[in-house]
Amino acid sequence: MIAQGSWHDDWAGLHVAVLGLGKSGFSVADTLCELGANVTVFAQSASAQHSELLAVIGANLVLSDSVEAL
Repeated sequence: MIAQGSWHDDWAGLHVAVLGLGKSGFSVADTLCELGANVTVFAQSASAQHSELLAVIGANLVLSDSVEAL
């Protein structure tokens, strides 16, 4: 993984995984998408609203109830 210095850096094309949709997971995914990163969210579950919003912001969602499947 390439470490980024700040949110002012060029995030375009960087592939980023967000683990979970808890208190901060969606906000992190949203911000990273706005910065141009290719975002995949891995979560055990997601509300219909979160699933819909992730599609709208351009993030991928991988649902699994098993860590091994992630």
